[in-house]
Amino acid sequence: MCSALALAPLAAGGSPIDDKRAQAARLQQEIDANGTKLDALSEQYHGVEYELARIDADIARTGSGIAQAQHRYDAVRHQVDQRAVELYMSAGTGSPLAAVDVGSLGELGARSEYTAALADRDDALLAQLQGSKQDLQSRRAQLARDRTSARGERDRLAATRTQLTTATKQEQALLAQTKTDLAKLVDQYRRQAAAAAARLAAATKAAKAADQARAAAASRTARGAGATSSPTDTSAGSDGGSGNASDAGPPVSIPPASSAAMTAVNFALAQVGKPYVFDAAGPGAYDCSGLTMAAWAYAGVSMPHYSGAQYEMFPHVPVSDAQPGDLLFRGSGGSQHVEIYIGNGMVVTAPHTGDFVKVAPMGHVLPMAARP
Repeated sequence: MCSALALAPLAAGGSPIDDKRAQAARLQQEIDANGTKLDALSEQYHGVEYELARIDADIARTGSGIAQAQHRYDAVRHQVDQRAVELYMSAGTGSPLAAVDVGSLGELGARSEYTAALADRDDALLAQLQGSKQDLQSRRAQLARDRTSARGERDRLAATRTQLTTATKQEQALLAQTKTDLAKLVDQYRRQAAAAAARLAAATKAAKAADQARAAAASRTARGAGATSSPTDTSAGSDGGSGNASDAGPPVSIPPASSAAMTAVNFALAQVGKPYVFDAAGPGAYDCSGLTMAAWAYAGVSMPHYSGAQYEMFPHVPVSDAQPGDLLFRGSGGSQHVEIYIGNGMVVTAPHTGDFVKVAPMGHVLPMAARP
């Protein structure tokens, strides 16, 4: 009788919650991916900073070398200029060159050769110093170009890092809002499920009271009919009794729904929104058979944590005759999945990894039922 009662409108399959969970998962994946990229960019940025420091140190050393080379060049140039003056003035200064007696043309030639040798040596030394300075200047120019290139790479990495950091902050804010929205949806869903369970329980209680009232009325009618019958009707009454027994038909093999069924249903509804976790049986998470085991355990019925064993241990009933609290199964011998029926074609189920306990339509893929 309770199977004909309507539940409150619930999200069939939890689609809005599923969408929010999927959105949160996508945002978390993007945040994680950005984190990996940021880590790599940070190390590249450190590498460029290290290279810039090396280049700056090289530029400083090169500048110092250029200054030293210029100083040496200036010193030699000064010596050369001084020597030229001395050679020019040697005839009357009393210098070592002036002491050379130029008494013949041969001596004069030797003196000229000496002077030329000194000049050649000075010119070679000056050229060498000038070449060293030019090499250092070329090196400094190349280092300056390298530094410009490294600074450009550093700026590019910094800009990319800023973009990723900004995007990550935006995604984190969106993820926080999505989680807030998801929590609100789950809370609303639980309250709807609890309200539906309360209405279902009230309707079940009312239907049971009506059944008891009808039975009591029928009993009073039967007692009144027996009190007015004559003694000669004893055999007829007996025959009538036999006829009533015959009218009742053969004994029903399907057991009636347990009075504890609604306790199990209400427990299952209270778990809506909790995550599916393999091999879990509460209180924070469940798999399919863990949920049905926990629900019926709360109602005082013990069963194994395996859907196939649950199907095997209880009387089987046609799915079309399922009552709230009955277990619906899928797979050979109920070995693949189990859900708890709550009436009106709806079940409470813990579907699979990544999902959560929810109220959903029973669908057409649960061909077997059993009644604890």
